[in-house]
Amino acid sequence: EGRSWELVASRTGDDVAVLGLDVTEVTREREANQAMQAILAACGEAQTLAGLFETVHGALGRLFDTTNFYVAMYDADTELYSFPFSRDEDDDDYTPQQLRESLTDYVRRTGEPLFCDWDAHVRLGEAGEVAVIGAPGPLWLGVPLRTPTLGVFGVAVVQSYVDARAYTHEDLAQFDLVCKGISGAVYQLWSVENERAAR
Repeated sequence: EGRSWELVASRTGDDVAVLGLDVTEVTREREANQAMQAILAACGEAQTLAGLFETVHGALGRLFDTTNFYVAMYDADTELYSFPFSRDEDDDDYTPQQLRESLTDYVRRTGEPLFCDWDAHVRLGEAGEVAVIGAPGPLWLGVPLRTPTLGVFGVAVVQSYVDARAYTHEDLAQFDLVCKGISGAVYQLWSVENERAAR
């Protein structure tokens, strides 16, 4: 399931041999490189956070499911998260809000990527780290957005409400790599947008 194959035929006299070669990893690596190139190009061209994340959403969507994808930016002064980009099939409340005890806030506080299935969510809840906020799903991935000087200022999230196998740890690593690569551009655009809003 989900594998890519190439058929290779070899002829020796009247005999023909056909081999199926699994090229899944090569194909995935090529797609990941193309996605990263598109995302890095958008970092230099995007005029808004929504524009940048529209490209990120589309490019990552070639690698894994981004049906439910949001970006939460944290304002330490107000302790509110704002959502410059969101696509979600169940939740539609993306007004600025405090997300205390949420998975999003947990990733911001720890500064670490999180692969969270339902069992991990229950364990974090039992440890007093999080509560269920929003529509719970069987699989949730969150990665921090950070700069070296400011630390974590936001969190990017993808989640599935129906498929407990929608993502892999490799998907989390790719997601984290992308967010590390774009964090500087994201912070710069966020700062510009905040300055405009303050005028």
